[in-house]
Amino acid sequence: MRNAFPGGSIHWINREILRRMTKALLYKEWLKTRWVIYALLLTGIVLHAYLFIKLGRTFRFAGKEHLWDVIINRNRFLFEPVQYFPLIAGLLVGLAQYVPETYQKRLKLHLHLPLPEKRLTLAMNGAGITILIGLFSLFIGLLLTGISVFFTSEFVTMAFITICPWYLGGLTIYGFTAWVCLEPSWKMRIANTLIAIFFTYFFYMSAAPGSYEPTLAIYSVATLLPIVFIFHSINRFKSGKQD
Repeated sequence: MRNAFPGGSIHWINREILRRMTKALLYKEWLKTRWVIYALLLTGIVLHAYLFIKLGRTFRFAGKEHLWDVIINRNRFLFEPVQYFPLIAGLLVGLAQYVPETYQKRLKLHLHLPLPEKRLTLAMNGAGITILIGLFSLFIGLLLTGISVFFTSEFVTMAFITICPWYLGGLTIYGFTAWVCLEPSWKMRIANTLIAIFFTYFFYMSAAPGSYEPTLAIYSVATLLPIVFIFHSINRFKSGKQD
């Protein structure tokens, strides 16, 4: 009797099942984080609107010379209030996404799904990173567009270099939050939290204009480090580590 399935159809069905499961997983991540996303959108818009209203008022009453004196002679960045917004955003998205997995015992169920472990982990982590990149791209674009109204292209470039580590820090703290939440041992969670605080601190050491320019490439690569730690915690969870 001839095979009822044409050659390769079983593999196609398996791929289709994996695709649908991944799609369902990503939709679940959206459901967990959507209210945090809405809150961050509103907060970011209000924050940037306030900064530009304040800048416009200063521009009118004090003049461009005063602003340049603040930037060059006092070595201050005019948009310092933006500094910790990416950090808070990364932390909140990470908590919204991974705390339910830990406290509602969902992770064990996920690891028994017919979905490769690496694909599952990367899909969950990729969903959060995609959300943050979307938010960060929006607000970086708003900030740089607004700055270009008041200042030259050189200042816009300097502003981008100044804020880049802050947004990279937001992506990094997201990864560390996932690492801490997925770690099965409370003892290790405390140690991991201290490591995360120490490591993330380097992204926020300075708000001086352009201070991170020489090491920006290193900071960009460093944002990938938490992914390695996440896989380590997943392996510990599968092994039943609870020490």
